[in-house]
Amino acid sequence: MYFYMKRFAVVIFVFLLPYFTAPVSAAGSAIAAGSNAPAGPAGVAGGSGVAAPKSFQELDTNKDGKLSREELDREAVRIFNEYDRNRDGSLERGEYEKVPGEKTKFEELDADKNGKLSIEELRRAAKDRFDRQDRNADGVLSEEELRSSPRYHPQAAPLLGIYF
Repeated sequence: MYFYMKRFAVVIFVFLLPYFTAPVSAAGSAIAAGSNAPAGPAGVAGGSGVAAPKSFQELDTNKDGKLSREELDREAVRIFNEYDRNRDGSLERGEYEKVPGEKTKFEELDADKNGKLSIEELRRAAKDRFDRQDRNADGVLSEEELRSSPRYHPQAAPLLGIYF
């Protein structure tokens, strides 16, 4: 009798093992493959969390010590798409409020007052802010120019002060 119970336990274990290991190996293969899936709470791909906005150094893709409109816009589009959960091409108030960090009031960005933010509305507001912060009018923002902003915070992502 003991032999059959032991054999039954081994058979059950062998059949259930794939169910317990599948989520872990799926997340691991997504990370190893460089998946663009949002990172979870502990950086696990496929989690419920999302990647945080990038720092100055991460946004400065050409490593010239300055942020161009293109570098900022690329990140803004990534964040916009990441938080547009219903994939309708706009951010509703609830989606916008989930973007981490101190942001501009939703109403100030919603130029057409339709209750949604399009990427074009964010870009229009960003152009004005970018131009105000670009003190020497060279078309790029240095860290010094960003530090002069009243919204500057050393740990905050510079993108939030321009686009969001």
